[in-house]
Amino acid sequence: QIELIRNNKLVQTIDFYQFLLRGIMNNNVRLEDQDVIRFPVYTKRAFIGGEVKRPSYYELKSDENLASLLNFAGGFTDTAYQEMMKIYQVTSKGRMIRDIKKEVFNSYTLFNADSVVVDVIMPEIRNAVSISGAVFHPGQFELNEGLSLSQLVRKADGLREEALTGRGYIKRKKTGRERMMLSFDMEQIMSGKQVDIPLFREDSVIVLSADDLRNKLQLTIGGEVRIPGDFEYRKGIRLADLIIMAGGFTNQAATHRVEISRMDKNTADTLANNLVSLMTVEIDSALQNANSQLLLEPLDYVHIPRLVNYRNLGYVNIRGEILFPGDYVLSRRDETAPELIKRSGGGTPIAALQNAQLYRNGVRVEMNLLSDQVNKTNIEWLLLPGDSIFIPRQGTFIEVKGFVNTPQLLRFNSTRFKYYISAAGGVNDKGSLRRAYIQYPNGINRPVRKFLFFRNYPPVKEGSRIIVPEKSDSDRSKLSIAEVATITTSLTAILGLIIALRN
Repeated sequence: QIELIRNNKLVQTIDFYQFLLRGIMNNNVRLEDQDVIRFPVYTKRAFIGGEVKRPSYYELKSDENLASLLNFAGGFTDTAYQEMMKIYQVTSKGRMIRDIKKEVFNSYTLFNADSVVVDVIMPEIRNAVSISGAVFHPGQFELNEGLSLSQLVRKADGLREEALTGRGYIKRKKTGRERMMLSFDMEQIMSGKQVDIPLFREDSVIVLSADDLRNKLQLTIGGEVRIPGDFEYRKGIRLADLIIMAGGFTNQAATHRVEISRMDKNTADTLANNLVSLMTVEIDSALQNANSQLLLEPLDYVHIPRLVNYRNLGYVNIRGEILFPGDYVLSRRDETAPELIKRSGGGTPIAALQNAQLYRNGVRVEMNLLSDQVNKTNIEWLLLPGDSIFIPRQGTFIEVKGFVNTPQLLRFNSTRFKYYISAAGGVNDKGSLRRAYIQYPNGINRPVRKFLFFRNYPPVKEGSRIIVPEKSDSDRSKLSIAEVATITTSLTAILGLIIALRN
């Protein structure tokens, strides 16, 4: 309903849908200077979605119906349910749904704001039966009128050699939710000695195979092979065959100690202590010697161990004031930190080796790495893969930080803790001196300790750091010694004044 206005008069109303949908340009109008093209507000508009080719909102004229809307949307998709469409309408009483059948598509008049939904057809096949198992062509087949079991087997190109002709099954759905199972003797039916079975919609025929009743036997191989895991047992399989199926040996396989665990076949009714028999054999990497041709039995477990000394001992990182920092491979199982420091060139001229720090899994290990107690007989001093060593630089400044009035760096002039607290302006109102602590250059922390009314402050060393934390809620609720003394003095004075007034 596009309007062309010229000289303040409506010249023509144009239906642009004809051009958009079909490319037809009937009543095409040449525009002139000062023409006005007006798009008025729609009178009736409906939505169509679901299984249509162009789902969208479409404007409708008064004489256009549901079939017109479907035509605007390009028609149904290939999977659309075409027998009925659902229409959701908005009325003065609320929302409603209507089911419109195919016969009235051309006559049903839509209302403004209607929403049309085209459903998809159900995926199930309405005229199918299926057959699976030991047939040459399993799958779904058309249910012809009068189709029987023997005819379906012929459609599936017959039975395979391993088929169990003595028994098969038909899964059948009956009315409602009931399910039933029918058994049959395929050999009797195919020979005509037993009445053929007629098939119904959605019947599922199962032809058993001899493999279905046979235990699935396995072999397992683990250790230093490229593809460890379970493999199917076949009669005549040898040790070399299983190793090849597992991708062969890795570079660190100990082929001289291959262990085979075999289940004991004990048929007694009493509990046996020995469950498996163990064999250790030596084979060559080319799988050519006699032991590699050993016949395996069902459920055997083959383990290929790793060479004792063929392993990466891992890396240790060393950083800080060291001549050659970086990652170093542990050369021995019993390598210690002083040995690694020596390997990395030793400390720089400004290194504080006495404050070296060792970290394991991100946590500092409390030990003096340069102590005379570091030796290989104590396993706690040995380095482990993933350890990290940090060598700090020598420092003479004392850092005071946290809740003090003036956090700063101070020269080392005393070993007294409170000297540096006072030099930093003292603890502010939010700080807690009783929870303060010192961190030495080697990473060790020492807190301020308290016994009765006395505090024991840790000594200060060069390069230390003093931290004053914030008061906790419990600290704020406690009175200091000075506050207790002030309150006691005030109460004593008030009590003396009361006694004097009474006298």
